Amino acid sequence: MRLIRLAEADDFEAWRAVARALAQTRTPPREIAWTADGVGPATHVEIPPEAAGRVVPANRAFLELARAAFAHASGEKYGLLYRLLWRLGTEPGLMARAEDRDVARARALAEAARNRERAPAVASASFSATTPAVPQPRPSVSERVQKAALRSSRDGPFDSIAPTSLEEVAAGIDACRRCPLWRDTTQGVPGEGPARARMMLVGEQPGDQEDRQGAPFVGPAGVLLDKAMAVAGVDRGQVFVTNAVKHFKHELRGKRRLHKTPNAGEIEACRWWLDAERRLVRPKVIVALGASAALGVLGKATPIAANRGKSIAISEQVRGLVTYHPSYLLRIPDEDARHKGFEALVQDLKLASRLAAG
Repeated sequence: MRLIRLAEADDFEAWRAVARALAQTRTPPREIAWTADGVGPATHVEIPPEAAGRVVPANRAFLELARAAFAHASGEKYGLLYRLLWRLGTEPGLMARAEDRDVARARALAEAARNRERAPAVASASFSATTPAVPQPRPSVSERVQKAALRSSRDGPFDSIAPTSLEEVAAGIDACRRCPLWRDTTQGVPGEGPARARMMLVGEQPGDQEDRQGAPFVGPAGVLLDKAMAVAGVDRGQVFVTNAVKHFKHELRGKRRLHKTPNAGEIEACRWWLDAERRLVRPKVIVALGASAALGVLGKATPIAANRGKSIAISEQVRGLVTYHPSYLLRIPDEDARHKGFEALVQDLKLASRLAAG
């Protein structure tokens, strides 16, 4: 797995130059993870002399769609557009196939970006405690659900009335005041997936993209997680995906919001919501991605390297696993070590799938 880091999340020309070089060196999409996290320098792709003259089949239809889709904030766009570019080498008529999954997804990103530009109230590119991003609209919930959510979302006792539906959990997380993290974020980010799922994946907390979009694992770490799940044969549509902490903890550096690790108190405060999701979803297996997630799931510090690959009893009905968080893998500078970490994540997901099916 090769990590390609971009200096700016919205620099289409920089992405285009790197994607062209990767295509010339015949690097398949499955071997690439993309990020624009601002950690470390941008990746430079060397083109050997024998590859410099290779033609990259980026036709006009692709370039117009790619440029429009790139205006979307989703970290999914980097890998998606490179996959389309790669496929054009053997599928010259690809861009005319509206039913194709990759083409349809790129068009959806482009249309969403255009709609946001046309909207009268557009989120600022600057994020701060006083000027948060405009929240993405959430599905409306009933008055009963809103009242029930508010009862359980404030600083009241943790043995107060528990949420009775995932809809109520989502509404309550948006109104949660159990710790101070809500003050500087766009919105709370609840879990996402089937109301009944045999497997639950728990990450640390939402990132910048998750905070903007209100959904878990939609940024660069989510792209890598999707890739690992695909290799492991795990259908994300059948998995409930959530985080130990439901608001994005960060610090400002210029216009960028950089991740900060939640502390034990914040993780403990948010266990109310994680436990509610677990009780409602009733998974057979819970996979904790990273140390913070392990603390939230297991209630104690659990070193990942020493405990991954082992089935841990959470209750009589539920097994737990700990493994690496995809964002940790994205930060590993050594390519071989990053590849080994990715393979370990895949193996752990395969084990979780077997336990869930048992």
